[in-house]
Amino acid sequence: MEYLTLSAESFNVRRLIVNNYFQVDGYENIFAIGDICDKEAKYGYVAAAQAEYVAKFLTLIDKKKPYPKEYQIHQYPLILLTIGRNGSIGQIPNKSGTIIGNLLVKYIKARDIFTSRYRSFMNYKMDSEIENKSAYTNKIDSIQSILSFTEQDARNLLAGLPAQELASGQNFI
Repeated sequence: MEYLTLSAESFNVRRLIVNNYFQVDGYENIFAIGDICDKEAKYGYVAAAQAEYVAKFLTLIDKKKPYPKEYQIHQYPLILLTIGRNGSIGQIPNKSGTIIGNLLVKYIKARDIFTSRYRSFMNYKMDSEIENKSAYTNKIDSIQSILSFTEQDARNLLAGLPAQELASGQNFI
């Protein structure tokens, strides 16, 4: 059995050096994506894009088709942060790093904490009954699935969260 042996030159700041196809330096059939590779910022959505690229690439290799276009690095990251229950801020992925406020970040992120996107990545199908639930019920379902809570635990958590705004200079509730 052949084992993966990597020299010190295969690492860049404790990350595996990969080419623009995510092949580990020196190995044509070994790939690295996400936090372990030396490409790009370390964000979940970037790792998901890398995984999608490598999956398509592996399909082409399996079918003995030519290599695809090299992966395009995300030059400007998307950053969306929630601050407490009612606050948020973000940065749009463009050259100037446009800052966006609470309303836009809530619209983009806070509706379901991106759970619907990751459910689709995992081929989890939602039936029409679930799709027609209220936003509150969908939040309960998201909390349940993410944290392995019971429905009652999720309801108690939502009920116990304060709904007050932060005062000027206050950084916690």
